[in-house]
Amino acid sequence: MRSKAAEDQRRSIGLSIKTDRICGDLVMLEHDLNLAEKIGFVAVELPIHGIDVLCGGRLRRPRLREVKHLLDQFPFRITVHGPDILNLQDMSRWEIQQDLFQSCIDFSVEIGAELLVYHQGHSADGNTLLDREAERLINFGTIAAASNLSIGVENVNQPIFNLIELIQAVGLKNVGITYDFGHDYLAANFFGYEFLTGLCAACPYIIHLHIHDNLGWRAPLTATPLATEEPHISGPFGEGDLHLPPSWGTIPYRQAFTILNSYEGILMLELHKRFFNDRYSRHEGYRQIEEALAQVEDYLAAAVVPSDILVTAGGS
Repeated sequence: MRSKAAEDQRRSIGLSIKTDRICGDLVMLEHDLNLAEKIGFVAVELPIHGIDVLCGGRLRRPRLREVKHLLDQFPFRITVHGPDILNLQDMSRWEIQQDLFQSCIDFSVEIGAELLVYHQGHSADGNTLLDREAERLINFGTIAAASNLSIGVENVNQPIFNLIELIQAVGLKNVGITYDFGHDYLAANFFGYEFLTGLCAACPYIIHLHIHDNLGWRAPLTATPLATEEPHISGPFGEGDLHLPPSWGTIPYRQAFTILNSYEGILMLELHKRFFNDRYSRHEGYRQIEEALAQVEDYLAAAVVPSDILVTAGGS
């Protein structure tokens, strides 16, 4: 039986604030923070690139103070999502990449965040510079650890096993995997590995979760698993990284949460911006987000360890 502390930790479900929805508008940010609190989320993930707090790799201190003042009005646990373009394998813009990463750490520490999300890097020529990225993550991870900040490297357009190798090479307790279910579901189908087997392999290194749904289908003629048109184009076909509410797609969440039975971090719901929209919700009262929260809670409550999952967890 789990302790009450572990059970409480497992109920730390958060809502990811959408970059392209707030787009620097702190009034909109306040609206969505109020929404998250009203529905019952206990954590939020802030997109640092969506609140105009960065420019030229540096923090804008006046804006930082505004954001911090706003956040102080809410009781949330906080994580921060770094810019999508942050890339520790980028050799052509290394100086500004370094400045950006340090600024993301500084911002996270200033607002009392627990974790910084960073997308796994890639090189322009397609070669994986894993050793170089590992060296840089060791450096930034050591800096972050001094302020009790964790760095969660998110799986994006590569097999999950590549990210596992990176985290093993870094070897720091505060640098682990931000496991994005939707991304890995698409990658598993794209690269040809079994989704739950990949999750089992990643499980010991996962320190943060991104939860959303899709059907595991990539758009035709695309070079990466996550390539996605706007929802009005890709949605009817069910293709790409749709960021749907859990249960809309085909990700086997009940089995996945059974594998993650001992996970004690934040579970961040990461939905497409349209599910926040007042017009979308006028007749539903934000029912989609509320139901998504309830669905995740249901998955957690139903997580058991049947023999078939144990066999999967023991696979390579």
